[in-house]
Amino acid sequence: MQTKIKLGKEYPLRFDFNALAEFEAMHGQSCLHVVASGNIGFLAIRNLVWAALISPMADEGEPVSPAIIGVMLQDEWIDKGKTTQELVKLVMNSVRESGLVSSKENDKGKKSPGKRSRQPKN
Repeated sequence: MQTKIKLGKEYPLRFDFNALAEFEAMHGQSCLHVVASGNIGFLAIRNLVWAALISPMADEGEPVSPAIIGVMLQDEWIDKGKTTQELVKLVMNSVRESGLVSSKENDKGKKSPGKRSRQPKN
């Protein structure tokens, strides 16, 4: 089940390979490092949400940029009484559920889900 975030309307947080690569290019840090450190700041959380929403918002013909996501997070999350801690938890759980990135705590005794594996088309 894909995690959704309500920012005016519901969007799926799509943390696929391309989204995480976009995050790393924008943020200048490995997503693996950010997740493992557990030290998530405002810039990292905004960039993660932006990266996860690039495809879903583009699919709907909606403009998306880090600044747009920042405004949406302020207007539709913070100003509506939700906490940054709730946002961090939602996003980090979604990143881990992608199967591409996990924390050391999450890895203990668990096998990789492997559900994202696809063979390239020839």
